[in-house]
Amino acid sequence: MPPSNWRTSAHAKRSAVVGSLGFADVRAKAIKKARTTIKEDIKLLETLLAVEATAEREILLGSAHKRRALLERMAGNKAAEADANTRVLKHYKRGETLARAAKLHNVYYPAMNRMAAELVMEGGKAAWKGLDAAAMTEATEALTQLVQDDAEFWNISALTELHIYRAVQEQKLAAEAPKIEHDFADLQSRLNAPREWRTVYARRTTCCRRTGRTKSKAEQDAVDKLLDKLAGWAGVKRAAQAKKKSPAT
Repeated sequence: MPPSNWRTSAHAKRSAVVGSLGFADVRAKAIKKARTTIKEDIKLLETLLAVEATAEREILLGSAHKRRALLERMAGNKAAEADANTRVLKHYKRGETLARAAKLHNVYYPAMNRMAAELVMEGGKAAWKGLDAAAMTEATEALTQLVQDDAEFWNISALTELHIYRAVQEQKLAAEAPKIEHDFADLQSRLNAPREWRTVYARRTTCCRRTGRTKSKAEQDAVDKLLDKLAGWAGVKRAAQAKKKSPAT
C-alpha cells in the first residue's frame, strides 16, 4: 500500500480536478470512457461469436449489454438503455438454449439472467404470460443443491434472487419481503463485504424497477425498504431516496 502522504496527495489532485471541471463534467467524461470500453468489449465478443456460437460467448455478451444498460440508465439515455436490455434478453436466451443443448451444469445462470431481463422488458405488459415455471423450478432445484454442496455467497444470494423474481412477477413482494430480508440479513451477517453487496444491489435495483411501476403502494414501499437495506450493506446512497413521493423507476 502506498504511504499515506502519497494517498493524501493523490486525493488532493483528484479533488482539484473535480473542482476545476465540475462534477457534471467529470461524470460525463467517466460515462463516455466506460461506454467506449463496453463497446470495445462487445465488438470483440461479437467477433468471437461469429467464429463459433457458444453458451459462454452468448452469456458474456448478455453480461456486457447488462453493464451497458446500467450505464445508460445512469446517463439518462432511455432509448440506449432499452436497446441494451433488448440485447441482454436476446443473448441470455440464446446462452440458455446452447447451455441446455450442451447439457451444461450451470444452465440456471443464463436462465436467471433471462428471467431478470424479461421482468424488466415484459413484466407488467398485458400480453406477457409470465416467467417460465419449469425453468424457475429447474433453477431453484439446481441452486438448492449448490447451496447444500457449497454454501458460498453467490449461490445463496442467487437462491434469494429467485424468490424476488417470483414475488415481483406475482406482485407479492410486500407479503414475501420479511422472508427475503431475513435471508439477505442472514447472509450479510456472515459476509459483510460492501463490494459484493454493491453487485447484489445493482442487480436488484434493475429487477425491482417493474414492481415500482405498479399502482400498489404496498409493493412500492416493499421495493423501497428492500433496496434501502441492500444499499446500506453496499455502502451506497440511493438516488431514489430524495424522491420518496414518486414511484420507483
